[in-house]
Amino acid sequence: MRLQQVRSIITRLSRLNSTQAATEPPSCTRSTGGYAYVTPSCEISRPVPVLYPLFRGGLVQTVSIGNGFIVGSYLENGKTVITAYGVNRCLQLGEESKNPMFDKKTWNIGDAVIKLKSGRAHTLGLTESGALFGWGSNNMGQLGFSRSLTSSSGFTFFQEQRDICDIATGLDNSFLLTSDGAVLSTGWAADGQTGSGSTETLETFTQVNIPHPVCKISSNADSALVLCRNGKVYGWGNNEYHQISPSTEMQILVPTEIELPESISDIAAGGSFSLFLSTSGKLYSTGYGPGTGLHADESVVTPTFVPTSQSLATITASLDHAVGVTAEGEVMRWGRGLQSKLISVSDDDIVSPELFEGLKPKVTGVVCGPNKTCVMTDTPIKSVSRLGMIEGDGSDSDDE
Repeated sequence: MRLQQVRSIITRLSRLNSTQAATEPPSCTRSTGGYAYVTPSCEISRPVPVLYPLFRGGLVQTVSIGNGFIVGSYLENGKTVITAYGVNRCLQLGEESKNPMFDKKTWNIGDAVIKLKSGRAHTLGLTESGALFGWGSNNMGQLGFSRSLTSSSGFTFFQEQRDICDIATGLDNSFLLTSDGAVLSTGWAADGQTGSGSTETLETFTQVNIPHPVCKISSNADSALVLCRNGKVYGWGNNEYHQISPSTEMQILVPTEIELPESISDIAAGGSFSLFLSTSGKLYSTGYGPGTGLHADESVVTPTFVPTSQSLATITASLDHAVGVTAEGEVMRWGRGLQSKLISVSDDDIVSPELFEGLKPKVTGVVCGPNKTCVMTDTPIKSVSRLGMIEGDGSDSDDE
């Protein structure tokens, strides 16, 4: 799709959504944005900081990290720019490349992007006016149309009749959250991760049967969590490590309530674990691995308290690591440390939440990806080198 067509479609959909916009519940997700810093590639040829500026240090609206690629939107000369870089074998960057192993693509668009979310090889985006778009792999119907079209280049816009206020993606499936609290899903369902009650792949966005209106959805792998407006939490999908339920069932095909000891304000679905944050700032987890934040050799089958040195305000996760942010904007991280994604000079795992010291600007948001972590701050970091340096290994870097 040509850039002129992209601009035309965005303009038309922006006008359409502006006339149909519904009142948004306060709980619907909106990215706060900021100055973005990302952990480096695992392949570095020289010493680099544990965090470095993303997209040349400009003010970023939102960022998403897929499997080997990054997508971000930011302001440049008063206009929104979307940039994607990394691997591009399945059109993860939105256009074909001469070098599918690494490339960079950039588009100038008019409407501010409030959220991007990437799966294994696809991306969804949501604009300020409510326009929904996506690109990349569709081999499992994760973009919401027939698998006969295995991938989509350029921006594919979805003519959803309902007002969309949030998006989420698993590895090969996608979710939409409407302003009235409904959840729609599409894509791969081998572990029941679409919540449809079946393991049959979906090729169109289909409503998930959840008893109460939803205010947040989280998915990063083959399971999903939702937080309802009444405080109840439901989950479905892969349950191999009891990340959803104490049940011995390996797949939870329909939304199942998760009993928690306190009222919950935030959720984060990892690969083999699930995280729950209470309104009092306490962290709970289920599942297996260092992403639980617990020193456990076996699966934790019911939500268990995770000690933290400070109360948390938000949590986010990826396949095997997680990050929490305090109300003061400080960062705690834990999980697998491969590729220095825990904002550390080493690759060591951190098995319990640990405060990242030395980051002076207030952190406004965190994005976790399979092999990277992005931190957004309210003011620029004056000297990233003071945060710690990672020694190079002599290989070529693919960093921005």
